[in-house]
Amino acid sequence: MPQEVAGLYVAVGRTASSASIASWADDPDPEYGGGINSELADVTRECAKLVSRLAWSPFRGRLFLYWRIDRLKRDADALAPRFTVNWTYGL
Repeated sequence: MPQEVAGLYVAVGRTASSASIASWADDPDPEYGGGINSELADVTRECAKLVSRLAWSPFRGRLFLYWRIDRLKRDADALAPRFTVNWTYGL
């Protein structure tokens, strides 16, 4: 697994977790509390898909890998001003 992919997933996952905790603190409603921004959820889901693809089919997962990483970084960078978490792509 490329370290860059793992680092991006960790950064995005931590940000999603922090956003969820902050959302729950603002509104502890059991049904809607803890929700996160849909764009952040999409980026997190895409990162998880990439990690899974690389883990389960390493050769096929590497096809267009760096294009996918660049796209996810652009999406994450577009969200960065809305969240207080520092984005880092390395571990």
